[in-house]
Amino acid sequence: MPRNKTLARVRKTKAQGKALASEAGELVREEMHQIREGKRSTRRAIALALAKARRAGAEMPVVKKLRAVRRKALLEAAGGRKVARGRARTVRVGLKHEGKAGTTTIAVGRQVRVGAVRRGPKGRPLVKKAVRAKAIRRVAAKKVARTRRAQAR
Repeated sequence: MPRNKTLARVRKTKAQGKALASEAGELVREEMHQIREGKRSTRRAIALALAKARRAGAEMPVVKKLRAVRRKALLEAAGGRKVARGRARTVRVGLKHEGKAGTTTIAVGRQVRVGAVRRGPKGRPLVKKAVRAKAIRRVAAKKVARTRRAQAR
């Protein structure tokens, strides 16, 4: 389960009425810290964070493609299951030997792009929507800056 601080940030994000991706973003942030501490594999960080979000009660959409993945996501949404202590320790020891470079912005971006290619053209509208929203915010910010400059004169 995520730490209490992270869950508090998720609740705060939800109370502010932000998107589901923002809620999950807090959990992704926690995963990145765990990778740097050598507790987590880099390749699965985002998927694990989404799984944690489902377990924590965030209404994340469940995968539609793969039956096994979908079943596991539904299980996580229902509350998840615990890993045996011995196995958890063995995995932790193995992860201590992995590198920490997987949390760099470039590495995360590369992993996200690989996922986007795997999803194909049907997964692109969400990305396009996010890019469009960012562009709108950028234009609005420039307009505000221009107005402030004009008023300062």
